[in-house]
Amino acid sequence: GRNERNETMSSAFCGSCNISIPKRAYHCEKCARCILRFDHHNILLNNCIGRRNLKALMCLLLWGIAFLASSTVFLLFGLTLVIRDQALLAPPLPTTTGGQSAALSPTLPTTFPSWEWLATSAILIFFSVGFCTCLGFFALYQVYLISRNRTMREQEMLAAGEGFENFSLGSVKENFISVMGRPRRSYEWLLWLWPVHQREFLDQCNRSLLA
Repeated sequence: GRNERNETMSSAFCGSCNISIPKRAYHCEKCARCILRFDHHNILLNNCIGRRNLKALMCLLLWGIAFLASSTVFLLFGLTLVIRDQALLAPPLPTTTGGQSAALSPTLPTTFPSWEWLATSAILIFFSVGFCTCLGFFALYQVYLISRNRTMREQEMLAAGEGFENFSLGSVKENFISVMGRPRRSYEWLLWLWPVHQREFLDQCNRSLLA
């Protein structure tokens, strides 16, 4: 469509790479190359995020959130089971001849896990919840940008009051398809969950570089 052609038409010249670059491309000083549909340079992955790997980043965020959330649930569930089982298996309190409970002996087994085990579980749960929350907010931000066919760099330009061209394809669905791929069959929607691209998408990227 019109927006797609405008996105891939050469509109600038990169003095560092000494080549003409299409719209939405940007030269990354850290990677020393131009990135098509440049989104941002990810310091954790030590790589630029652009047209070819934005879907892979979304899949990484999705599976990372799913893993951390499930880990937190299993840790809480396991901790609950251990405390419950030890409470059920605890020996009865000793009693005196008068029926009153005697003072616990220092050698009496405790009914709770050791403090080291509890501390380790608490630390793991804390970091799992923290990382899951951070990834969740970042994923929601990326979903917002993709729904408008906008990159993080373009969002920063908008916030700074700089002008930029609107590349929205007219609907949220089409904007997502431009990043995640267009399914040709009903089951191919599942490919949105995997970091793979259809051949058509890769060919389009190659044509963009030659535009």
